Amino acid sequence: MVSFSESLPVGQRFRSQSRTISEGDFTLLHNLNWITRPHHTDHEYMKSTQFDERILAGPCVLSVAMGLSPGTELDSLIAHSGLNLVTLLGIDNVQFKSPVFPGDTIVVETEITEVRTTRKQDRFVVRFKLSAYKQTGELVMEMIRISLYGMDYANSG
Repeated sequence: MVSFSESLPVGQRFRSQSRTISEGDFTLLHNLNWITRPHHTDHEYMKSTQFDERILAGPCVLSVAMGLSPGTELDSLIAHSGLNLVTLLGIDNVQFKSPVFPGDTIVVETEITEVRTTRKQDRFVVRFKLSAYKQTGELVMEMIRISLYGMDYANSG
């Protein structure tokens, strides 16, 4: 069996499926996050700004990026390694680069930036760089996701 760290080579990149942020998605994401500022909820107010349209709030962009990443190809590699996701350890260095509007289509590129064992040899910490782009190719958000993976005890016999 290939080791977990060998099956996830640092520098390998994966592209997610895309997702268009519909008007319903836009409204639902803001309602779920209790975001009520006019930048995100008032189309008439935003007509008087440089953006001319409501902007998807940062926490909503982060949610979309997390949902789209890592994607089936990466999930398949992890599954073949015999390990499963244990938990999300953290999110670092979130940077919002450009606005997302209703109707924009988002895709996420996930890059493996670090794979290391923990004190428990059957556990690994993996750092992923997530870069979210809209249909124009414009970068809208970057962040680092840190996750813990461990042996699949349910299938270990």
